[in-house]
Amino acid sequence: MKYARLLMMIPLFLFACKKDRVEQGQVQPIKAAENLLASQFQHLRIEPMEPVFLGLSKISMKEAMDARKLGALIHLRDSSWAAFGKSAFYESDEMTVTPANTSFIYPGSILKAASIATDELLPFVGYQGAPIDLYLSFPSSLSFGTVASPSLSKSRIFLRNALMAPDFSGKQIDDFSQSISFFSRYQEVKLAYGYNVNERRLFASTNSSFDYNSSATQYSTKLMASYTVKNFTFTTPDPTVGQLIDMASITPEVFNGVSPVYINSVTYGRFGLLVVETNNGGSQMKSAFEKVVKKIFKQTTESFTQEEKTLFTSCRVTIYILGSTMGESAIQLLINPNPEGITSFLSDNVGVFTSQDPGVPISFRAKYLKDNSPFKTVFKLDFPY
Repeated sequence: MKYARLLMMIPLFLFACKKDRVEQGQVQPIKAAENLLASQFQHLRIEPMEPVFLGLSKISMKEAMDARKLGALIHLRDSSWAAFGKSAFYESDEMTVTPANTSFIYPGSILKAASIATDELLPFVGYQGAPIDLYLSFPSSLSFGTVASPSLSKSRIFLRNALMAPDFSGKQIDDFSQSISFFSRYQEVKLAYGYNVNERRLFASTNSSFDYNSSATQYSTKLMASYTVKNFTFTTPDPTVGQLIDMASITPEVFNGVSPVYINSVTYGRFGLLVVETNNGGSQMKSAFEKVVKKIFKQTTESFTQEEKTLFTSCRVTIYILGSTMGESAIQLLINPNPEGITSFLSDNVGVFTSQDPGVPISFRAKYLKDNSPFKTVFKLDFPY
C-alpha cells in the first residue's frame, strides 16, 4: 500500500512561490445569487447514476436498519415486492477517503462525477483555476481567506498557517459516531464508506478472501464496526463568477455537456473500520466486540473476562484506519488476536486534535458545477421476508 506524505512534511519554501499565494484573515464580500459560477453552466446535464445494489439475504432487517441509522444514511423510500420481501433505498452525500484518492481530496478539486460512482477518481484537466474562498471550522484568526487557485499544496499551506496562528484553539471535536452490525457479504463495507468503494482493492493486500461474496469463507459469523472522529471541516462556499475556473481558459466543449463536481467540503479527523469473522455465536461475539469499541474510546474501564478472551482466540480481525501513528492510513490482519491488544492499538491511534496532530482527511462532500446541488450515492437494499 502506498502511503501519502504526512501533512507536517509540506516544505516551507512553498510560501515563497507567488503562484501559491495564500491570503488569510480576509475574504471577499458575499455576492448576489445571480453571480454564482453555476449560472455559466446551466446547459450542462447531470449524469444519472445507477443505485449501488446490496442483497442482504443473510442479515435481519432490524439489524440492517439499525446499522443504517447509525451510519448516517438517509432513507428515501421502500418498494414492496409481489411477495417475499421489499427493496429499501438510502442515500449518502458524504464519502470516506481511501489511500487511492487522497491526492484529489481538497476544496475546489474538480472531478468527473461518474468517476466517484466507480471509485476511480478522475480530475478534470484543460482549464485554468481561479481564486476560491476557504473556511476552517476551528477557532483561528487565519481560519478564513482566499487562495489563488485550488490545489492540494495550497490547501495544505492554508491549513498549516491557520494551525500555527497564535490564537489557534484545538482539542475540541466537531462530531463522533460509531456503529456495530452483522453482515453477510463483504460488499456491505460500501455502506460504511458512503459510496461505491472498491472494497476488494482496499483490503485484498492483507485479506485475500475479501471479495464480492463471502459466503464461501470458513467463518459463519461476521461483524463490522466503524468509528468516526471529526475534528474540523475545510470548506469552500458556492463559487461566484471569477472563482474556481478561469472562464477565459475553457472551450464550450470542455465538459462534453456533462456537469462535473467540485469538492466543497473535506473533514479531517480519524476513521476506523474493523471486520470480525468467527465461528462463535453471534450474540456473544457482538457483546464482546462492543466492549472493545467502548474501551477504545475509554467509555468503560471494565476488563475482558476469560470467556470473552477465549472468543477472540478463534477469529480474524481486519483493521483499516485513517489517521494512524504509522502514517495517514494503515491496514492490519490479525488472526486470533488478544482483545486488549486491539483496544490498545486503536486507542493509541484515535489521537487528540492539536496543531501538531490535526488528523487527516477522512471524508468529503461534492457539489455539481451545474447548480451546486450535492453529489449523492443511492443504495438499494433488498430484504427478503
